[in-house]
Amino acid sequence: MKKLLSAVCIASLGLSSLMAHALWVEKEGEATKVFFGDWDTDSKELTGKRLDNIKAEILHPEGVGTETTREYDHILIQTKHAGDVGVVEPIAPRKSRLSDTINRTVYMGRAGRSESKVLLPLDLVPVEPSSNTFTVMLEGNPLPRASVTLWGPPKWSITVRSDDAGKVTFKTPWRGNYLAEVRHVDETKGELGGVTYDQSTYAMSLSFSVEKGIGWGNTSDDCAK
Repeated sequence: MKKLLSAVCIASLGLSSLMAHALWVEKEGEATKVFFGDWDTDSKELTGKRLDNIKAEILHPEGVGTETTREYDHILIQTKHAGDVGVVEPIAPRKSRLSDTINRTVYMGRAGRSESKVLLPLDLVPVEPSSNTFTVMLEGNPLPRASVTLWGPPKWSITVRSDDAGKVTFKTPWRGNYLAEVRHVDETKGELGGVTYDQSTYAMSLSFSVEKGIGWGNTSDDCAK
């Protein structure tokens, strides 16, 4: 245990990255909450401002949403589903700030790892319920060599690549909430709403919680021992 804790402490000091804006979903009983912002810095867009750009109208499994309200920093959806819930949020194509490329972004968020089934076009699917091994799935097929980042409760992060079968495995030593993110760029051209785009960026996040492990609030004290 001491060796594991030491390795975790070293990783938490040496491996960190800034998270791009993302959509993520959290589930509490029959309540599903949709957030947009930066999970790693606890920065959330607000209703009346940029959160209004997020509609959260496409839910998976289909038909699980019963009522939607906009709260201060999230969209609250009442869902009649005991398992995992996913949200797909397509954004209108827009020109890149750094080039002439017109990009279509599709944000996706999944709450939970209780079901070993695909919910989203780009998905992280546990190989079995509550597993720390996931398969990166793109349009129903495993996606090899995909870059996946996991953030832990102390906002520590690590990035790994899926293997040839699309699988990644993470260690989750802390109690608390985790967020994994995978992004994929599809260079297929297309058209949406009369606007031609050069590529699509799929940004998918998976949120889940761990009930047993190191109390991360005391991580610095543990590292000092």
